[in-house]
Amino acid sequence: MARAFLYGRHSTVHQQMTENAQRHHCLAYYEAYLRPEGIGLAEPGWFYDQAESGGLPFSERTHGRVVLASIQPTDWLVFADWTRAFRDNLDSEITMRQLLNRQVNVHCTQFPISQARAVGRYMQRVVAATSQFERELASERVLEVNRQKKRDGVPFSKGVPMGWKAVRRTYNGKTTRYYHVDDDERTLCDLVAAKRSSG
Repeated sequence: MARAFLYGRHSTVHQQMTENAQRHHCLAYYEAYLRPEGIGLAEPGWFYDQAESGGLPFSERTHGRVVLASIQPTDWLVFADWTRAFRDNLDSEITMRQLLNRQVNVHCTQFPISQARAVGRYMQRVVAATSQFERELASERVLEVNRQKKRDGVPFSKGVPMGWKAVRRTYNGKTTRYYHVDDDERTLCDLVAAKRSSG
């Protein structure tokens, strides 16, 4: 009997695709379309990579490896979002080709076009390329902001350097951390440095 493997990967609470949202979409699809066809649910039912890095390919994640090792021809792999399933274009292409060659049915609830058809594979590549483009743009923006902070002499690491203090401000539910010069600490640092240099 064919089985359905429902897969998800960790997403931060600030993103739309939390674990609960991913599981809801996958289970809803399974209950509506697969269970009525007599397709069972593969144990344990929900394969979720809790804290796997998005930088890891599907085949190197804990539950991704389990899925690839266990899934058989005519089984189903169901996930809610391409960005949760695959690392990038290359990972998507390699994993999808491997699954389709094994005659595995693949379905993304976000993108309901069969990957067994040419138009489905084409659209999957477009969606994967767009997702990768958005991730790379976000990375470039972070790097540029950090470069500008470095030029301005403002700290940008997670820690708080000596001579600075971090102040958190919340606006519209979003908390941002700002750095301000800590004159008292800088005076103390100068005093310690002077005593050290004088022996």
